[in-house]
Amino acid sequence: MSSTSLMIRPAAPANETFFAALYRATRDELLALPADPAMIDGLVAMQQRMQAAGYRHNYPEARYQVLRLALRAREPPPRRRRA
Repeated sequence: MSSTSLMIRPAAPANETFFAALYRATRDELLALPADPAMIDGLVAMQQRMQAAGYRHNYPEARYQVLRLALRAREPPPRRRRA
């Protein structure tokens, strides 16, 4: 058996690697360009930084949070023994 829980916490600088990988995973059209992979990596990174800067500029009071779905294994309830 398992249970799930949704955890919400403020985003932190330690999450930047995750945010960059998440953004990159949404940019198939850029990753498919017939160009030097290093140039594509730089372009994707620049666009991700500009998007984040734009959000912070346009929504200065916004709270940036990380949602995490946690799957936890649960032990089944103990069985009763018949006498």
